[in-house]
Amino acid sequence: MDSRKTQATPIFLPMTTRIAIDCLNCGHATSVPEERLPDFGLEPKSSLVTLSKRLVCRECGSKAVRTFRYVEDEDGPPLVPQ
Repeated sequence: MDSRKTQATPIFLPMTTRIAIDCLNCGHATSVPEERLPDFGLEPKSSLVTLSKRLVCRECGSKAVRTFRYVEDEDGPPLVPQ
C-alpha cells in the first residue's frame, strides 16, 4: 500500500477585474470590465479618480459616484449588477 498523498495540480482561471460604479444620490449600481476603459478614452489601468470625474448617473444625472476595482470570482456571488 502506498502511503504517499497525491496532490492535485491547481488550475488557475483567468480573473476579470471589474470596476463597480455606485451613484451616491439614488443608489443606482453597475459595473464594467476594466478592459472596456479604452472604449471611454482611458487606459485600462487608469486612475479611478480620472474615471469618476467623467461619470454621470444614467438614472438621476448626478455626478456623485463612488468607484472601486474588484476581481470577479466565477464561483462566488456577484458584488454588483453586470
